[in-house]
Amino acid sequence: MTGLDTLAAIVADRPWRAVLLLAVLFGAAAFLSLYAIGNLKDQAVALTLHGNGHGQGLSAARLLAILGLPDALGAAIGLAAFIAALWLDLRGRLFSRFIDSAPDRAFLAAFGIMLAWLGHAYLFSGVLLAGDTGTHIARFHEISEWLIRNHELPGWTNFQYLGSSLLGFTGPLTYVIGGMVDWFVQDASTTAKLLLFTLHLIAGWLAFALLRRLGLSRFAATVGALAYAGSFAHLHLFLYRGVFPQAFTICFLLTIFLTAEGIMRAPCALA
Repeated sequence: MTGLDTLAAIVADRPWRAVLLLAVLFGAAAFLSLYAIGNLKDQAVALTLHGNGHGQGLSAARLLAILGLPDALGAAIGLAAFIAALWLDLRGRLFSRFIDSAPDRAFLAAFGIMLAWLGHAYLFSGVLLAGDTGTHIARFHEISEWLIRNHELPGWTNFQYLGSSLLGFTGPLTYVIGGMVDWFVQDASTTAKLLLFTLHLIAGWLAFALLRRLGLSRFAATVGALAYAGSFAHLHLFLYRGVFPQAFTICFLLTIFLTAEGIMRAPCALA
């Protein structure tokens, strides 16, 4: 089966048509959020501080002139996907019935797309600096460099607090995993973003599994897991306060709750 045949099969299948539309819609929205709006923000700051070199500062016309063909295409694709999704739902309730009636694979794909959209802010192109972010990123880099040079985990750093135990501080597992990931990525800031985004996805899946194990319907578990993973508290905790080790803590707590609930529901399994 060729790629075109696969795409045709997806479009013809009602649940996968919804997944495809969600992917296009959220993909376009993520592109506009990360690229177009980010570029507008950077240019607005530059124009406000320095003007355009000819004594002309910030204005709506100058901001619009910054937008190019990729921005227009992203907006057009997103708008077309939104209109198509709205029309298909009004015509045949494509999305209204999707969560409760879609096959497992299609539902899980759609849930993953929505979960990724809620965490796309971790992937912005800027540098993470807020809160304790700089300290954590520096430790990723330290461990990565030590692994490359000495092929072992470092135990001490002379670059933090006038010398301290590198892994005896807070969240040593975070630094070990982050350093190992950075060993391959070779960019500590990108490593931090990938790590936070991945842990965001894991936390969302664990929250959904926990809510389902507690007996909630697929719809209720979906709403609860997305609200949990996409809450402002999550983004504020990691992007503004920069407490990276808590991303692992959240996943471990959900794993403990999920496991404990399973054990309590099947006590005979331990006999």
